[in-house]
Amino acid sequence: SDVEQAALAWLPPHVTADEVGNAVFEWWKGDRKLAVYVSTTDKTFVKVWGSNIVDEMAEGSIDSLEEFVNLWRWILE
Repeated sequence: SDVEQAALAWLPPHVTADEVGNAVFEWWKGDRKLAVYVSTTDKTFVKVWGSNIVDEMAEGSIDSLEEFVNLWRWILE
């Protein structure tokens, strides 16, 4: 609903669980990948735009709806 309120297109995610039972939502668009991990205590992300783990990947916490919407804008670019 936050994506729709920001007037952005929605892409259906690939939904799975990681090895400790957190929900994992993944989106791909071109060379970009966004993975969001949701546990009972926090939400984190990994974004990838190439194969170099130092220069073409980033990770962090999602602490607000604005941060998620900014990630969403990034995947749609």
